[in-house]
Amino acid sequence: MWLYATARNVTLNSRRSVARRSAAVQRLADEMHTSPPSSAMDDASIEVRAAIAALPTDDAELVRLVYWDGLRSHEAAAVLGVNPSTARSRLAKAKQQLRSVLEDAGDPG
Repeated sequence: MWLYATARNVTLNSRRSVARRSAAVQRLADEMHTSPPSSAMDDASIEVRAAIAALPTDDAELVRLVYWDGLRSHEAAAVLGVNPSTARSRLAKAKQQLRSVLEDAGDPG
């Protein structure tokens, strides 16, 4: 009986943690999509945001979770419900795409 009670409590705690994390991610996403861009943003900031927005939705969310929210790739993978190795490879691909887009934007000619 002790084992069943312990397993039940662990499951309930895990569900609560996932629900809190999901709610926090949703609040952040809502805030990011409803906040008007600040007039104080410089051109580089606007270019970076545009480059991230041009990524596939899942990749853009992964970049935001890792670089704006400060999550590690395996934590972001848990939030997104993907395998940690998948998240790492998608993050590497997204970084390369961002680097390429931002380098092209920086070239004057």
